[in-house]
Amino acid sequence: MYGVTLSPDEKTLYYIPTMLENPQDSGELYAYDIESGQVRFVQQMLPGVYTSADVRDDENIYLAHFGSYDNIWSDRVRLMVIHLAEGK
Repeated sequence: MYGVTLSPDEKTLYYIPTMLENPQDSGELYAYDIESGQVRFVQQMLPGVYTSADVRDDENIYLAHFGSYDNIWSDRVRLMVIHLAEGK
């Protein structure tokens, strides 16, 4: 998994399946509810490689992104800011 990050309320893990494991659906952001064990799709993001050091604040999680379908190990680096709506 790419970019495994704990939500600000520490109840949910967010992650993106790796492009190597899931090339057709790379960039799908999922949420895993720790208490219930339920997984839900959150949003489609750009295909590529994501990395994180569990960087978050009260409203957002932050991931670094690079690569594309054409070349997963190159392309420019982007900062992805995912705003988490309250109550989600």
